[in-house]
Amino acid sequence: MRKRISVKPRADTDFIQKWGVGVNEVAEREGVSTVAIYMRVMNYKTPFQRKNGPSEFEKKYAKTTIELAEELNCHPASIYSLESKGRDLFGPVVGNPGIPRGSKVAGHPNWREHHKYQQKCWLMEEHPQYQEYREGKMFPDEYVGGGMSWDELKKVIENNKLGD
Repeated sequence: MRKRISVKPRADTDFIQKWGVGVNEVAEREGVSTVAIYMRVMNYKTPFQRKNGPSEFEKKYAKTTIELAEELNCHPASIYSLESKGRDLFGPVVGNPGIPRGSKVAGHPNWREHHKYQQKCWLMEEHPQYQEYREGKMFPDEYVGGGMSWDELKKVIENNKLGD
């Protein structure tokens, strides 16, 4: 685990005045150091953006590949496989879709528990454009949508965590 670096109270007060939340709180919630949060501010002008931009799946479906895999009850590799073959993710499964839906990866009883598949959305919920992104309005030319709403998907993911 990384060593946590806390900031001086004065610096944290300035951060709270600007962003409405303390840098230590954001860093703890994200599981990163405060330096990483300051780097976000420097790079993206907000502490609530994790990456430079969304992935192709996030643009197209407004969901991460992990969220799509949860929704479709399949392995994330199947999502990439279906997309690369030009198949509709939310259409009927025709032929071999890759790794069968709901299957397990060799050596891991459940892919959801593997550290490789812990992906977060490129924006945090506190970001001003987060809801617009989840509704598919941020990239209208690329958004195809489909599947569950974001609220329905959160319930499915939570039920999968409770069922483990």
